[in-house]
Amino acid sequence: MTAIDYSEDSIGSTMTDESPIVLEVRERAMRIEQRFGNDLHKYCEHLREEEKKHADRVVDQIAVVPSEASCKSTG
Repeated sequence: MTAIDYSEDSIGSTMTDESPIVLEVRERAMRIEQRFGNDLHKYCEHLREEEKKHADRVVDQIAVVPSEASCKSTG
């Protein structure tokens, strides 16, 4: 197995545990946890209700339809 190069030269500046984006994500997660009393089921119920209210914004699973070219190549 080949090791992945996570050096700064390979991916630019590295993200640390104290980087602004990491801190923001943690802060938002803590606010969500507090809002729903650390109850994942309540949070999921809330998400399902929001999906119903905004069904036009929810992305559904996309059906993959093979093209004629791909059908011919499989023999």
